[in-house]
Amino acid sequence: KDQDGSDMVQSCWVQEDPRSMRRNVCDVRKPVYLYNPLTTPQTWCSMDVDGMTTAIGEVSCDAAALSSKSSKQSPSIIEFDDTSGLMVYPFQELWMVWHVKQGGTSLFSPQQLTEFDDTVTIKDGGYMVSAGNWKRTVIERENGVIDMIYETNLQQNNQEWSVHFQTDIRNDGIFRTDLNGVTFDAHTHRDDLPNPANVHPMPGLVAIQDENTRFTILSEHAHGVASMEGGGIDVWLDRRLAQDDHRGLGQ
Repeated sequence: KDQDGSDMVQSCWVQEDPRSMRRNVCDVRKPVYLYNPLTTPQTWCSMDVDGMTTAIGEVSCDAAALSSKSSKQSPSIIEFDDTSGLMVYPFQELWMVWHVKQGGTSLFSPQQLTEFDDTVTIKDGGYMVSAGNWKRTVIERENGVIDMIYETNLQQNNQEWSVHFQTDIRNDGIFRTDLNGVTFDAHTHRDDLPNPANVHPMPGLVAIQDENTRFTILSEHAHGVASMEGGGIDVWLDRRLAQDDHRGLGQ
């Protein structure tokens, strides 16, 4: 109800700032309206909702998203490092920092790459890890999907933060990104080119594969991505540059 007693509908999902995690503020034990804006049927919490219609259902399946623990009922396959809290299986996760002395909004001019070095706080055995202005939450779904939610707020000048995922896939430096969800574009890492030339935009998907395995990352928004070494994917999360790169923006 609003102030005059009229019925009022508000969104269950809120996001306090652009870099924060969206969270469900509705009571997962109470029914909610599920609206499907697409023309094709969609499934939410095991409930089918026809296209362009509204149904009454529950969001209990998203209760796991309110915590950092696995939503799987079966035993977890995920393993975390005891010291860093970062994932080591089924793939390795590394937090990386690019240190730069030039470049700006349009140009990526890396000078040195180091691992993120700060005191970490580990919760739930590694499902939630935080260090300074960097936080990562893992949600393991029953269907095998692993959600990794990164929240960053880079405050140091001339740094760029990225996360490196390492697998045993023999991709020979080839990785694929989507073209606005319409088709895919293949890229090949070239050692004879500088690192900035090997970074490409990922509107929503990046993948590497060999004859046996494919490793795919889906994102809710665009990132810069690369495959700097065999079997790996690098995803840029945040950057803060302290000088203009003289490419027209004057900032």
